[in-house]
Amino acid sequence: MNAKYFVKRADLISLLVVIGHLSLTVLPVYVAAYSKLGWLTVACWIFFGGAANGIANLMHECCHYHVFKRKKGSEILGRYLVAPLLVADFESYRERHWAHHKHLGVEGETKDAYLIDIHGKNLFLLLIRSLFMLEMFKKFAKQINPETVHDEVHKDYHWLRTTILFQTIFFSTILLTAYVGHPVWRDALIHGSLIYAFVYCYGLISLTVFMADLRAIAEHQLNADQGAQEGYAALRNFKCNLFERFFFGAYGFGEHYTHHKIPGIPYYHLKEATENISCKDNTLEPLNSYLGTLKKLTQYRESIVINPDNDSRSEKRVV
Repeated sequence: MNAKYFVKRADLISLLVVIGHLSLTVLPVYVAAYSKLGWLTVACWIFFGGAANGIANLMHECCHYHVFKRKKGSEILGRYLVAPLLVADFESYRERHWAHHKHLGVEGETKDAYLIDIHGKNLFLLLIRSLFMLEMFKKFAKQINPETVHDEVHKDYHWLRTTILFQTIFFSTILLTAYVGHPVWRDALIHGSLIYAFVYCYGLISLTVFMADLRAIAEHQLNADQGAQEGYAALRNFKCNLFERFFFGAYGFGEHYTHHKIPGIPYYHLKEATENISCKDNTLEPLNSYLGTLKKLTQYRESIVINPDNDSRSEKRVV
């Protein structure tokens, strides 16, 4: 493995990338706050809810300490900006994610979103469950269940205090933006609160959860073109256009198999590393796009269904 793939780039470049990405993702919230309620509000909700999946990808990179040269920089970014923006416990997320790397597709796996069946009408049902926040509640229930929480997860609530402080500041900036567009404080308070609740909060707990599920399904569910298999999980790299890179594969997620194989490579080197390594190991070669893989998974006539009560962990079903 070429050592250059492990060399981290200048922090200024990474900082500019992060600022640009976060600004573009959060911009619809402020556009909606400034504008009148209408179809533009719905469009802003859709864009933010879908694009916020990329912010979750950024939190993943912070957990791996790949954003900046020093670990402390990634730690601060993830713990005090990205996680509070997603209303997430950074430490808990990091513990679950490392367990996912360690136990991919076997007992001890902490990620089960990729096991969701989306063939046929099930994709539409997943969307409906997401819009009614059932998927969000399911994830939350699992995270607080003592049987599924790892002992290593810290039990303090420092993250909650940090999140409350961040959200207070964030909400204030939305109200100020609303006041610029609606220069009566009463109107600005009502409008800004509606935008905060609908575009931002509901966007996170509905569309962002839906997009994160789709991303995980494309990356790890069996029964489509895949490079390798680990237990009951597939491993894939993807051909990403600009749209898919932004909404699904940001921060190297498009090279997800390569990341699992060599997690020490920073996200901005993964594409080149994948091209280089796939010359010798063709299982790493991207075979399809995110959307193409999802399409195959919705149409596959012979699908693998995970059965927790079955020792083999899976059984075939002909649709």
